[in-house]
Amino acid sequence: MQQPGLPIPPHLTTPPKRSRGLKFVLFGLGGWVLLIALFLAIWQFLAPTDRKVPVPYSTFLDEVHAGRVQEIRVQGRDIDYRLVAPEGSSASPQQLPATRHTTGPVPDQAFLDSLKPTDASKPAPKIFFEQ
Repeated sequence: MQQPGLPIPPHLTTPPKRSRGLKFVLFGLGGWVLLIALFLAIWQFLAPTDRKVPVPYSTFLDEVHAGRVQEIRVQGRDIDYRLVAPEGSSASPQQLPATRHTTGPVPDQAFLDSLKPTDASKPAPKIFFEQ
């Protein structure tokens, strides 16, 4: 029992402090940080990995004539292409860093005839026309 006139010790009058446990993680700043991190992880996972690197049309023709192009996709004047894996590499074309993109002339027979390697021993690229 407390004697009259004596002050009450502070540890008896103040409520205990809450711990920053599960409620902090779920509802406080920690919850927001966790939610943003989860959102960014999902965004990275779902982001397209097929990024297009712009290149000049002359570079595209040089790579075709050197036999380094495996696949060409033409849509109007837009040309997307993938390179073959370098010799000695086990990487498939899908594992190469990026699809390359250029803009060329309107596709006609002369355009198609120019899409062959200079060295006849190298395979010609597969050409796809898209709408």
